Amino acid sequence: MSRTYSDPSYGSKKSLGLLDTAAMNGTAAAATDQVYTFMTPVSVQDWNVRVTTAGNGTARNVILGKSLAGTGAVTAIGTIAVGTASVDTVTDGAATTTSFNAGDDLVVQLEGTGATVAIVAPVVSYVETFVVSDS
Repeated sequence: MSRTYSDPSYGSKKSLGLLDTAAMNGTAAAATDQVYTFMTPVSVQDWNVRVTTAGNGTARNVILGKSLAGTGAVTAIGTIAVGTASVDTVTDGAATTTSFNAGDDLVVQLEGTGATVAIVAPVVSYVETFVVSDS
């Protein structure tokens, strides 16, 4: 499906709502929780997480990362610490604006050994990137 510059959606921010994460308890190493593969080139701009199941205790990190298609290596582009929080609490994070090619993966990882067992739903803001082959 080809698109053109005249498509009104080019340049507009879109939101990608990801699934709830697993309970945030485990090891200190970053463990991959979710992977989303972009099917078109995009630029990730921003993100946040909403607590869907409250937890309390030591802050844990939710990491947003990029994995080049097929490599498996993840580079963090944003981190949000989640500790004691009420249900429906939203924590804004900052992401380094990052370009993704078609086939690159957006990765959500959980990290830390704290007692927090919160479950969060990440939301990522992105903009599709025009490429010459789209016209």
